[in-house]
Amino acid sequence: MDEFMHVAEIALPLLLQGLGTTAAISVLSILIAMVLGSAVGYMCLSKNKAVELIARAFIKIFRCTPFMVQVYLAYYGLPALGLNVSAFSTGVIILGMYTAAYTAVILESGVSAIPKGQFEASYAMGMSRFKTMVRIIFPQTLKIIVPSLTGQFVQTVKDSSILSIITVAEMTGNVMPVSNVFELWRAVVAQALFEISAPACKATALGDIHCVRYISLQQDMLLIFKRVFLWLC
Repeated sequence: MDEFMHVAEIALPLLLQGLGTTAAISVLSILIAMVLGSAVGYMCLSKNKAVELIARAFIKIFRCTPFMVQVYLAYYGLPALGLNVSAFSTGVIILGMYTAAYTAVILESGVSAIPKGQFEASYAMGMSRFKTMVRIIFPQTLKIIVPSLTGQFVQTVKDSSILSIITVAEMTGNVMPVSNVFELWRAVVAQALFEISAPACKATALGDIHCVRYISLQQDMLLIFKRVFLWLC
């Protein structure tokens, strides 16, 4: 137990540091996704075919390629182009753009759910397309897309773990070395389970009535160790 506490004292700061990095990456990426995704979503609704084509191409590129491939290309490709960007900044930018593609699709779907009569009514009142979107359509769209956006932003937090492959010291990257410590405790708990269950099984096989209470106690301890084992795993 002393060794475990010693390891915990070493591991806890690493986990907290990784948690802070993960939170920073997630928040910054979500902010980028909200701004960029809103712009791309608005471009998808444009009547200008060239603008719409650019937005569609952006969405296709980031949605139809693996995120890990995008991270590798950005991390190793930008220095080749003469752009020296840190691993943290690269991760935040690429994750923000990746999430923005999904955010744009969610936004476009929400706008499409608004009755077209509201567009026509606002145009009849002399409002421009931009004012119509900002003052009438987007407030209603927000109520529709909140559940989908929430799910997408949760996925963004999960996707931040992939950035550990480019040396970003987020939570997953910091916890990997620490996880090896618990392999020893798995073996200890497994041995404890065997030592507890073996006498109970033997007593049951012999039909010893006097061991009923002992077996009950062993089973209770077995349940406790099982829960500890599952927690450690």
